[in-house]
Amino acid sequence: MKIRYAEPDLQELDQQRANCLVLTAFADDRPLRDLAGRVDWRLNGRLSRLIQTEFIDAHLNETMLTPVGTRLPFTRLLFVGMGRRSDFNEERFADVCEMVFQSLARLHITDFAMSLPGRIGLDVGLRQALRGWEDGIISAFPAEMISRLNVCLVESAEVQRELLEPMRRVAMQLSEQAQQALDQALETAQSMPPVTNEPSPSQRRRDWSTGMVRIVDNESELDFDENDEISVADVPEGKRRSGVFSIPKAPPGAFDSSRAARPTPAEPTPAASWKGSVPVTSRSEAKSQRGLGPSLPRRPSGQWAAVRRSSLQYDIPGQNRQRDFETPPMSPPSEPVDRIRRPTSGAFNSSDEGVDS
Repeated sequence: MKIRYAEPDLQELDQQRANCLVLTAFADDRPLRDLAGRVDWRLNGRLSRLIQTEFIDAHLNETMLTPVGTRLPFTRLLFVGMGRRSDFNEERFADVCEMVFQSLARLHITDFAMSLPGRIGLDVGLRQALRGWEDGIISAFPAEMISRLNVCLVESAEVQRELLEPMRRVAMQLSEQAQQALDQALETAQSMPPVTNEPSPSQRRRDWSTGMVRIVDNESELDFDENDEISVADVPEGKRRSGVFSIPKAPPGAFDSSRAARPTPAEPTPAASWKGSVPVTSRSEAKSQRGLGPSLPRRPSGQWAAVRRSSLQYDIPGQNRQRDFETPPMSPPSEPVDRIRRPTSGAFNSSDEGVDS
C-alpha cells in the first residue's frame, strides 16, 4: 500500500495521475467549496449544472460516477454526498469513508486520489479520522486489493504535516494485515487435496440412454431411432417424459477414446441396457459409430445428372437395417438418352428400372 500527498490546487492536481478522483460535498454547500469547487470550475460548472437540475443534491451516501475527459489527469470522477454539515460528526465521517471505499472496491479501482471528508481538526478530530479511514478500508477492500492500493491524499500543507507520520503507520499496519491474510489463504489452498479432472463413475454414466431417446445438452441435440441402441444411463423413472430425457452434458474427457472399455453391469435393467452401447458426443460421430459412414457428395444439377439407387445392408447393433441412399452420378453418356436401363447383373432393385435424367 502506497500513500502520497498533493495540495488542493489545480496545478498540483495536473501533476498527479490516477484512475479516479473522489470528491465529497455537503448538501448545504452552495456553491461547492474546497476541492469540489475547484474541480467544478475546471470542468466548466458541470457539477453545478447537475445540482441545479436536481440530478444530484449531495444527500448522505449519494454516489455518482462520471467521466472526466481531458481537463484533468483522471479517468473517472466519483462524487459522494455527505448530507447536511450540521449533522456531520465522527460517525458520519466513518460512514462516508466506508461508502467511498465500497464504491471503489466494486469498481475494482486501487489507484485513486481523494481528500478526507469534512475538515480535519474542525468537523472531526485527527485520531477519530484515522480510525474511521482505516476501518473503512478494512471493511471494503479484500486483502489482495489492499496490498495494491495507491492513494493520493489531497490536503493542505498544514494537514499533511499532521497526517504524515500517523498515515505512514496506518499504511504499514494495513499492508502487514493484508500480507498475513494472503499467506493464510495460500496455506489453506496448499493443504487442500488437489482437484482432478477425472469424472466420478456416477458422472461418467451421464449422457447415456437407450431406446427412442433425445439427448439434450447445452450445445447440441441428438435424435436416434427406436431400434438403435446408442448408449446407456441410469435415468430415474420420474424424469422420463414421452421418451425424451434431459441429461446434462458429459464433462470434458469423459468419453476419451484412449479410455478402457466400460465394464458391463452384472444385471442390466430395462431402463439401462448396456448391449451394443457406444458413447455419443456429436451428430457426425454418432453417424460414424452407427455405421452410416460419411455423407455422400451432393447430386449435380443439369441435363446429364443421372442418379441410380442402390440398396445396401448395414450391421447395426441389435438388428440389420436396409437403407436406400443416393450414390454419386455416373459419367454422362456420349449422346443424350431418355432412360438409363437396369443392367442384367441384378445390382438394382426390381423397382428401380430407371430414373429420368
